[in-house]
Amino acid sequence: MKLFGTTWIDNAINSYNFSEQRLGMFRIIFGLNLLITGTIPNIFYLASFPDSFFTPPIGPTIFFNGFPSLPFMWVLYTCTFIACVLMVLGVYTRATSLAYALLSLLGFSFMFSLGKISHNTGFYFLPMVLAFSDWGAAYSWDAHHRNVATNRLRSNTAVFIYALTLGWMFFTAGVPKLIGGWLSFSTQAGYGYFVNYHYVENVRYFLSPVLIKVTWPVFWEIGDWFTTAFELAFLWAAFRSTRIVVLCAIATLFHFFVLNTLNIPSGAFLFCYLLFADWNALAAKSSVLQKFFRSVDLFFRTQWVLLLAAPLVALLMVINYNYGGVVDVVLNGIFHTPDSTRAYAFIVELVGFIVALWFLFRKVRSLV
Repeated sequence: MKLFGTTWIDNAINSYNFSEQRLGMFRIIFGLNLLITGTIPNIFYLASFPDSFFTPPIGPTIFFNGFPSLPFMWVLYTCTFIACVLMVLGVYTRATSLAYALLSLLGFSFMFSLGKISHNTGFYFLPMVLAFSDWGAAYSWDAHHRNVATNRLRSNTAVFIYALTLGWMFFTAGVPKLIGGWLSFSTQAGYGYFVNYHYVENVRYFLSPVLIKVTWPVFWEIGDWFTTAFELAFLWAAFRSTRIVVLCAIATLFHFFVLNTLNIPSGAFLFCYLLFADWNALAAKSSVLQKFFRSVDLFFRTQWVLLLAAPLVALLMVINYNYGGVVDVVLNGIFHTPDSTRAYAFIVELVGFIVALWFLFRKVRSLV
């Protein structure tokens, strides 16, 4: 199938073979993570800042003269949350995905107006792109109560565009390292950042106290070269689905290493990488996943799905507003974890690390 009439681009798009079932499974996993982690942008704390702190980045907030009023914050938060829930349930999925993406972009833009811009792009750009795919055509309310037309080429194109964007993001991170002296053998750039975080920032979690004792230059130099190489390779990998799956696995190992050195949690990235996992194959091998998605599909068959979901949605919204998310309630309230964000990231990234190692081992073994 050709879309652009350019062979190498069409070949790249056609390498992504994404069925509506595969995309629907991912939509639910991705959306549930948003809801239980309190990732919906909560901007109520901005009400305590004077407008002199308001320095909006390029985006929708440039049309504002200061921080919004408290009623506006409530409307934005409520609409964003409801849009996310409807996206997960697959109710008018294209419209609700775009609504969630645009409302999240506005919310995060207000958060970034204090000066610090975080890596939250996946939270709003991914659903913005996949809104034009068939990720609402299976395991959704739409699949059973609306006549949804599917288009495999359109879905593959949407996934390719997101892969290309992900590759560009990593590429722009790798180029400064390549030309900025990061690869110099006389210094170990990654180790320098690590020492600063450990001693100056006093951030010491997980394996940081152990790794700080490793002063072997070759160890840290390998880390510098590995980081630069895989970041530059991501853009190349985006043009074949088989390559980007491998790069996502390598990136998972990288994020786990970063968490244990610089203590920067990147669990959110792992849920973006899950887009490229073969959910059909995973469900075929896992009876747990089979039962879960079968139950989800039966749930969506009922006409009363929205009414049944309403009490749970209301409870989730209250928990997210008051406690930061279900994950915070569990890790802080039950296990008394001092930093639930990093604890959750460690759990997610540890599981990802094990799965990525297993996947890469199988790949290498198949080539031998």
